[in-house]
Amino acid sequence: MVNGKSTRYTPDVLVIYHDKTCKFLEIKPLNKAQKPKFIAKFLQLQDYFSSEIGHPIELILDKDVRKCEKASNMRLLYRFFDVKLDQKVVEKVLNIARRIDKPTLEKIEHLFCELGENASCAWALVANQSLKFNNHKLLTRQTTVEVAA
Repeated sequence: MVNGKSTRYTPDVLVIYHDKTCKFLEIKPLNKAQKPKFIAKFLQLQDYFSSEIGHPIELILDKDVRKCEKASNMRLLYRFFDVKLDQKVVEKVLNIARRIDKPTLEKIEHLFCELGENASCAWALVANQSLKFNNHKLLTRQTTVEVAA
């Protein structure tokens, strides 16, 4: 319901995270996103999605999509989704990473190598959301990461 009227609405993107939580994305150009009519409608949609559907909806500007940091990070990480991980080694690495002040992806790579694994395992942890990072910046070996809850 928008403005008391039943209406059909389909968000642009559904993001399903590794932990099975979801988020919807609506992508709009800045000029449309600034219009009072759209703002009022989107605020109602946010309430509806959170309360009725149980998953939030977020507005993303098309210029942010074109900046490509997020898209570049997704393309980079996609190749690491299927890297086979030894769960015992992963737990050791994550436990050590929790104790490191500002761990970088490079430090995590070194931990895997010290334990006899391939450096690509560090990237697989990011791809599978066991390690979090600021997705608004381009992901590099110097990127600071943190262990996901």
